[in-house]
Amino acid sequence: MKPSTYNFVFPLDEDMYLLYNALSGGFAKIDSQTLDLLAETAREESSESDDNLSSIIDSLKKGKFILENDFDEIGYLKVVTNAKRFASTSLGLTIAPTLECNFACTYCYEKHLHVTMNAETVAAVKQFLEIEAARVQGLQITWFGGEPLIALEIIRDISDFILELQKEKEFRFQAGIVTNGYLLTRKRAEQLQEFQVENVQITLDGPPEVHDKRRILKNGKGTFQRILDNILKVADILNLTIRVNVDTSNIDRAAEVLDILKAQGLKQRAGVYFAPVMDLGTLCRDVSSTCFNYETYSKHEIELYKKAIEKGFGIAKYPQPLLGFCGAVSINSLLIDPYGNLHKCWNTVGVENEAVGKIGEPLAMEPLLIRWLSWDPFQREECTACRFFPLCMGGCPYLRRNKGANCNTWKYNLEQMLRLYYVSKVKAGE
Repeated sequence: MKPSTYNFVFPLDEDMYLLYNALSGGFAKIDSQTLDLLAETAREESSESDDNLSSIIDSLKKGKFILENDFDEIGYLKVVTNAKRFASTSLGLTIAPTLECNFACTYCYEKHLHVTMNAETVAAVKQFLEIEAARVQGLQITWFGGEPLIALEIIRDISDFILELQKEKEFRFQAGIVTNGYLLTRKRAEQLQEFQVENVQITLDGPPEVHDKRRILKNGKGTFQRILDNILKVADILNLTIRVNVDTSNIDRAAEVLDILKAQGLKQRAGVYFAPVMDLGTLCRDVSSTCFNYETYSKHEIELYKKAIEKGFGIAKYPQPLLGFCGAVSINSLLIDPYGNLHKCWNTVGVENEAVGKIGEPLAMEPLLIRWLSWDPFQREECTACRFFPLCMGGCPYLRRNKGANCNTWKYNLEQMLRLYYVSKVKAGE
């Protein structure tokens, strides 16, 4: 037996340690005896025949903390990631029924054009879904935009068609939506529920005076209170996740939104996470001067989640290995824009020369599609030699292609974030 290359050990308190494995995502609290067992494994002196240690050894094997001597960890990552990237049993679609938006956010990477799917494109989407439904066992839809609720009738039309197909073909179906929340009334939420849209992401960028300078209507008016009112009206029927975008202009006050959510009784009714604003795409506004790099943001991330725990919020951010990886480099994942263009990445929506095909036409292995699907982080020695490799798998393919290397925040704050995760679980009694 041998210890995994991807083991991380952090001292906790007297005679206790936190043990994490990036290959499996396994996380354990262990004592010095177990830690010594890992060391003995490394020296090939393991007391595996000791009955008292057999259950510990079994647990360590299950979490991939210890492995057979001939277990190839890089080979394992290749097999699992490629199996998921090129699986044909399920289909993941992001559908942007419109690029129009009622907001004019200061950092938005999209060019909000006045374009919405026409009847011909909707019919082509339905035909595509009918063909795909005959071969897949699962379908996952994410409604995107622009602001997708502007095109609610198109969402209704396509969703009704999917639900009828589901009755006939009996495939699994899940749906979610990314919305700014301004139009998410109780009535619309009930409609989304009918369409089996369960997961909803909404953005609040801090307290009202901060949010209302960043996420504004086209007429310049603020949006915070309307969004919060809508969240309160729909939190009982939809699974809500509140995203807080952060950059240098709001980092000092972003966490204040937690106090507001807590005061409104939303602490247990909506998930919250923080995300750095990124400088993306050819249509992106010039926000590079206010963006964090991952290393700098990683320090702020610790403080943001520390405040979340102090205020009684659970931590949803946990370092899971990216074995399913990114839809942009997976064969059974596509984005359909209002023109009927097919894309691989959310960051290219609306950019015509980034389209890899057209809805209703056979998807050909053209150079751009090949470029996405041939993505291979295993070719980069600096990545495969890194102990954090299973947590980022070479970084975002889009950013790697356009900006270069982009090691994620786990490389810089894994220990601190795991300690926070542990504290949050202890507080929750888990």
